[in-house]
Amino acid sequence: MPHVPLYVSPEFEGKSEGGLYGDVVQELDWSTGQVMDKLSELNLLDNTLVIFTSDNGPWLGMGDHAGSAGPLRDGKGSAFEGGQRVPTVAHWPARIAPGSVQNSLISFVDLLPTFSALAGVKLPADRVIDGEDITHLLTSEAQREDQRFYYMSAGSTSVAAYRDVDWKLKVARKGYPKLIEPIIKMDRYSHGLMLFNLKDDPFEENNIAAQHPERVASMQASIDALEAEIAEETPRQRYMHSTSSDKKGYGPLLVKAGVLLLFLLACCVGVFYGFYRLVKRLLRAVKGGVSA
Repeated sequence: MPHVPLYVSPEFEGKSEGGLYGDVVQELDWSTGQVMDKLSELNLLDNTLVIFTSDNGPWLGMGDHAGSAGPLRDGKGSAFEGGQRVPTVAHWPARIAPGSVQNSLISFVDLLPTFSALAGVKLPADRVIDGEDITHLLTSEAQREDQRFYYMSAGSTSVAAYRDVDWKLKVARKGYPKLIEPIIKMDRYSHGLMLFNLKDDPFEENNIAAQHPERVASMQASIDALEAEIAEETPRQRYMHSTSSDKKGYGPLLVKAGVLLLFLLACCVGVFYGFYRLVKRLLRAVKGGVSA
């Protein structure tokens, strides 16, 4: 619901201190309460697992229609923590102790195996299921044994980053100069290979790749192994259908894209002009030499 284009019911319009986005979140909060109240009314609340979370971080290019990742780096579409790490609340009074906290790595891919196990439904055996049943993590203080996570690139089968417990390797990428990122906020700026220790540096401010070359090599080998495994798989056809999209609210993104295109155009003009001046100077030098 809190995704552009944003809409809010008249009862909640202008009621929050966070503008339209705040109004939408406030209505979503109310709506969630309606679901919880109905479960309670039906005497199902204690033995129902309710998970409240987000699919990604804020779409920063949308400005005040996007929300915030707080001090975490970048947002939606990024393999930095601001785009991946999201708050999650699990409510199941019959099995989950009130106020308990779980710090293990948990992902959306774990929900299918978890729900299937709780419902007594077998998972399909004709494909690899990346997640695993995390019921024991939700209902106890147990920690996940395999604390690794691969951050995949959007729209491709390549790995954008890899985390092993507290260590995270962010692969290099090409893009526009980072100096215009504060204006564009599209998270497509270029950067080199990065290594972070998220325990000491959760905001990914200090690249320590140069200090740990062996760890970089080891983690890069794990990335290469997964990409090779994916490449060996036979792709299956996927069919998707959708309704027409309402583009209202995408204005800020289009403006930023326009600014980026103008910046790139200006760079191209500058390069061509510099080349023109260089050629002109060389021709003048050659002509002067011939005259002499």
